[in-house]
Amino acid sequence: GTEVVPVEEGDADQTVMVRKVGEAVQSTLGVAATAINYPLGLMVDAARPAYWVADSEIVACKGCEADFDTTMSKHHCRACGNGFCDECSMARRPVPSRGWDHPVRVCNECNRKSGDL
Repeated sequence: GTEVVPVEEGDADQTVMVRKVGEAVQSTLGVAATAINYPLGLMVDAARPAYWVADSEIVACKGCEADFDTTMSKHHCRACGNGFCDECSMARRPVPSRGWDHPVRVCNECNRKSGDL
């Protein structure tokens, strides 16, 4: 799982750096999984934020309910953590409540919400 560490005021830059490092680790997991013959899905799920629904539990888009197959990518909304197809998660907004201070992928439903996410 993901460990949440309390952040002192003024440590926001460190929090962002931790997230950036986490994203970099996720992007290299495919290579590592192949190299050590380990299930990629398990490694990727372990590196994702705790509020994200596990890829293994996402069988259809939460927005349009289209079934995922090998040709359709699953994307996580950084606000709610559910899985969506590309069409249902094209918006980009900061999600400061989850530590994403720069624009990141959000689903259409979360994007319709006013104010900060």
